[in-house]
Amino acid sequence: MRIRQFGNIYQLAFLPTIFPINCYLVDEGVDLTLIDTGMAFCTKGILQVIKRLNKPLARIALTHPHVDHIGSLDAIKAAFPAAQVYVSRRDAGTPVCNVRRIKRRLKVVLTNMCRLNQTIC
Repeated sequence: MRIRQFGNIYQLAFLPTIFPINCYLVDEGVDLTLIDTGMAFCTKGILQVIKRLNKPLARIALTHPHVDHIGSLDAIKAAFPAAQVYVSRRDAGTPVCNVRRIKRRLKVVLTNMCRLNQTIC
């Protein structure tokens, strides 16, 4: 895993030279927002960085429901059960989202990575 910091945003790149899988942690001050969860094998690395930042994960934003973006969702959500999961209205009804049981009371992800407007679907 390669970690790069851009201000308050941390890019976590898995397999960067083969098939780049990127997740982003946004330091919101008192807590963190995770944008995409990568694949299942990314879980350990994501949790290590969150632990190192020493802040709770409050939000998980999914850009779209491909396996390289949602593969660690269940494990990350289990580690941070209070974290709210956000997904676009369009993707909330996809079979992958239904299987992952995140359709209930999902919220819309807006394009600004640093500030999420909370709109109930």
